[in-house]
Amino acid sequence: MINLKDLTTLSIIGFLVISLLILFIGSQSLIAFFLTLLELLILAYSINIITGLTGYVDFGHAVFYGIGAYTTAFLIVNINTTSVTPYLFSLIGGLVAAFFALLIGAPVLRLKGAYFAIATLSVSEAVKVIVSNISALGGSYGIPLARYVSYDVVSAYLAMWLTLLFTIVLAIWISNSKFGYGLRAIKEDEIAANVMGINTSLYKLMAYVLSALVAGVVGGISGILYVYVSTEYFKVDISVKMLVSMMLGGQGTILGPLIGAILYYVIQYTLVTSYPFLHLLIFGTILIIIVLFIPEGLVGIIKRRFKQLKLR
Repeated sequence: MINLKDLTTLSIIGFLVISLLILFIGSQSLIAFFLTLLELLILAYSINIITGLTGYVDFGHAVFYGIGAYTTAFLIVNINTTSVTPYLFSLIGGLVAAFFALLIGAPVLRLKGAYFAIATLSVSEAVKVIVSNISALGGSYGIPLARYVSYDVVSAYLAMWLTLLFTIVLAIWISNSKFGYGLRAIKEDEIAANVMGINTSLYKLMAYVLSALVAGVVGGISGILYVYVSTEYFKVDISVKMLVSMMLGGQGTILGPLIGAILYYVIQYTLVTSYPFLHLLIFGTILIIIVLFIPEGLVGIIKRRFKQLKLR
């Protein structure tokens, strides 16, 4: 009988293979659909590193997405080299986002619960305001990139797919490492984890930096794809999408972000198409039901089902 670990492995490999094949055999609309889905998947796995594993709910995670996008755009405009792929700059964008997380992580991660959530949201909004007032970054207008890079869906798709592959490998490594067990201990009882000898401050900071790195890279790729970067990249609803996708599937798991992001995106896409003026109300109601009745996410239901099968 197949177990949860095998199901996770098969699901991840299956999705990676299918999503790669879509690029070569899918229609333009299907490629566009999967491209946005890949982005959401990476972001869901990104926030799962800090929120899913430690329990620290980050409502301002979009700040790293925006920093990555702006760093990438700034480098493309000012360096303007044709000898390297522009996606190389997205890696630098991820590193800058990680460095920013390192700077703010120490003080912000001292807060817990709602205080941490509010603090991260405040940081994101503050960075958004600062960026919109810096003329070198285009001010409130943003940075157009059409003069420097071309709209290339294929290259962006491959870059996004490779980033997803890296992110999943990173998530699996964290989950099976001493580091991952330490993060789970923090989520269960941070005081007890500290007493047991876990350097909780360091572990939380490392998780925060790694999650920022991934979000920054995907932000840079998105900026190149849409050949335009603006303060819209800092919008709070981007953070909410990450959180909802992770919670819907099951936070702190490997399979959860995959299931949650796919389900979230399919439901959102269907509701927007069918009910363009009511989709937010309908989707909000669906989310409330999920949070109230299945807080452990869909993976939690799957785990219970496997336990029932083993008992028979």
